[in-house]
Amino acid sequence: MIAHQAHPERRKRREAFLPPKQRLTAEGWYYLLVIAFIVGGAVLREVNLLVLLAGLMIGPLLWNWLLARWALRRITATEVPLARAHVGETLTASWLLHNQDAKLAAWGVVVDEGVRQPGVPGYVRSRIVAPCLAPGRTVRVSYRLVFPQRGLYELGPLKLSTSFPLGLVRTSALLRRRRTVTVWPALGKLLPSWQAMLRQAQLGQRTSQPRKGRLEGDYYGLREWRPGDSRRWIHWRTTARLNALTVRQFEQRRDEALTLVVDLWAPRDDPASVTDQVESALRFVATIIEDRRRRGEHEVQMVLRGKETESWRGVVKSTMAARILDALAVAQPHCDSDASPGEEWWRQIDLRQRNLIVISTRPRPAMAPAGVSNLLWIGPDDYGRWFEDSLGSEPETADVAPPASQGVPTGVVS
Repeated sequence: MIAHQAHPERRKRREAFLPPKQRLTAEGWYYLLVIAFIVGGAVLREVNLLVLLAGLMIGPLLWNWLLARWALRRITATEVPLARAHVGETLTASWLLHNQDAKLAAWGVVVDEGVRQPGVPGYVRSRIVAPCLAPGRTVRVSYRLVFPQRGLYELGPLKLSTSFPLGLVRTSALLRRRRTVTVWPALGKLLPSWQAMLRQAQLGQRTSQPRKGRLEGDYYGLREWRPGDSRRWIHWRTTARLNALTVRQFEQRRDEALTLVVDLWAPRDDPASVTDQVESALRFVATIIEDRRRRGEHEVQMVLRGKETESWRGVVKSTMAARILDALAVAQPHCDSDASPGEEWWRQIDLRQRNLIVISTRPRPAMAPAGVSNLLWIGPDDYGRWFEDSLGSEPETADVAPPASQGVPTGVVS
């Protein structure tokens, strides 16, 4: 999947936490209350043994305070870059924690990071435990998240805390860095009718032409080696004869580009009424883009018409697919009181393109401009004919979702 192609071991510079802070835990306050009760009894009854007992009980409290004070003072954090994920997929978020202290280990460290969607109420804390940060060692801590809806999410700040060894005093250190993850629309399934429609539209339009590109097809000829050519293309016999690197070039089969117009429309007086249609359309388009990327060598000209209009054209590879899906993740509908596209809308579309498909949240218009014969309009009532939606019509929640267990995100320490 594109969402997991970011290199997981790529590391950024280490960052130090803010100076640790200490406080008594609930158990510590109860312990201190018992000591105060004993001291009060010793003073009122003038019992020396109670004074001695109180002094002995203060010792563990001070010992816990000293150990907790020094536990996190020299720990640094290194961010492991986040990948992207589709709605419903599991995303692993990781940090590398390094203990710079040469002698003292940090035990029972609780790693806590918040997850929220900017502008949406709700905040989820992910919490895992690192049993030990040994002196001079680096530990990777990870937890998994599943997001319920597309958009941008913010992770942070990162907080470390420990109350080792007695749990009476807790030390916490904070790293204020926040990081952002893009969650793409969920993927569904294109029905056989979609592929049949494309094959029928492209029947008789497929042409083969020699092209000295990097995409492999049928063998065409030989040429000099160029930077970026695959070693698998080298023709060794010719290279030995000419004493110069020579590679095979291939005939690239080029399909007619699919022209896709995504019309995210919402009525001005009640934009929330088409929220489900907007999300279904975005899932439909994301599935088409992912399908074209997997098949390779397929060109797409796509126009996204929402609050902002964006366009792309080219062979759908990982980089281009990621740019399109990033735009779909944050796309919002444009508001128009007219449920039928006007003349200005039609003028902004190149109607001369072949295989022109419009995926819209408004119904199919009763009339199209004169001379338009190659246009396929897919409205909200037509999605089910071409596309099987993985999420159906269930409304999406606005809160950040923890993992499938619906509890605190699971953690992995390695």
